[in-house]
Amino acid sequence: MADTMYYYAVARTRVKELSLLSVSSLEQLLACKNYEECLRFLREKGFGKLSAEKESEDIIEAEYQNAYQLFSELVKDEKILRVFQIPYDFHNVKVAIKLIYAESKNRKEKLVFLERGSLPSKEIFKAVQDRKFEILPSVLAGYAKTAYEDLLHTGDGQLCDIFLDSACLTALSRAGKDSKVELLSKYTEKKVAYANITIAYRACKAKKSQDFYEMALVPCETLSKQEIISIAKKGEEELISYLKKTVYAEGASMLKKSYAAFELWCDNEIMQLLKKVKHLPYTVAPVIAYYLARETEIKMVKLILSGKRNALPEQLIRERMRKLYV
Repeated sequence: MADTMYYYAVARTRVKELSLLSVSSLEQLLACKNYEECLRFLREKGFGKLSAEKESEDIIEAEYQNAYQLFSELVKDEKILRVFQIPYDFHNVKVAIKLIYAESKNRKEKLVFLERGSLPSKEIFKAVQDRKFEILPSVLAGYAKTAYEDLLHTGDGQLCDIFLDSACLTALSRAGKDSKVELLSKYTEKKVAYANITIAYRACKAKKSQDFYEMALVPCETLSKQEIISIAKKGEEELISYLKKTVYAEGASMLKKSYAAFELWCDNEIMQLLKKVKHLPYTVAPVIAYYLARETEIKMVKLILSGKRNALPEQLIRERMRKLYV
């Protein structure tokens, strides 16, 4: 679809932006006395559009589904949609493999499928169960087969996670470039780089082996995989010092403060990227930005609801709040 053909999609997105929760709305939600009052507030806002009997998990999932449904209606380019489907496809393959393995060992697992991938979760589960991996999307099939066979052979669920998470990042990076959309190229590059920094930081603290680094980290343009491995193996301070010499210097300062501060910085940097394309006319970029903004909005509502349900102090919840699109 040519950029000029996104006129209607952008116009519809502009209207939808008016219903995004504002900072003041989230402040009101945060000021609610308890979890039940939060749910009442959200229902009044039309968030989830569900009956009073529904729990927050249902409300959150409904909002994610609604956001993705609109996005997939407005954007028909499969290469663009793949960027957003890939994480859910890999998640669902991981769940399917673990459920089938647990069943083979007479164990019970409570794992959740998510329905925003390129295939319904039931089809993914059946493909893995029947070992018909060729039914899966080509970007997923080989990785799924390898992960399934390795888990049956080793029984190492953590190894399965590392392998599939790395494969997902690799596929995401490739999809961002293949989309030919500058925003998605920048977005996926940031996502992969942030993931690499997180993995390296945690691996360095846990004194992981060379093999772990090689498997878990993936190549990206703004960080050298081999350099970050070499530095991370020397220690946490060395890693942060190295990152301060890269384009992620500000993030390194946040990481030195705490991992929570770094995670917050990453999400806010993504939001800044989205805001830069918000007013570009006739292109797909504002539509993508709106969808990602909706995901952030839902994530923040989920954060507040979880905090209220668990009676966490308001300040603790506030420290984890991200910047919003509006």
